[in-house]
Amino acid sequence: MSADASAYPAGSLVHARGRDWVVLPSPDPAVLLLRPLTGGDEDTAGLFLALCGRALLPDT
Repeated sequence: MSADASAYPAGSLVHARGRDWVVLPSPDPAVLLLRPLTGGDEDTAGLFLALCGRALLPDT
């Protein structure tokens, strides 16, 4: 499964790594920039979409 960050607009919610995250604007379309819902800015993480594949799910 190949995707780029445009498939996950800023402000949308996703589930990855056992947590719920809010998508932040990313300058790189190959990297999804995320902040956990229960964390702060220091917990921001980038996920390289080519490697995370199906581990990233839209939050429902």
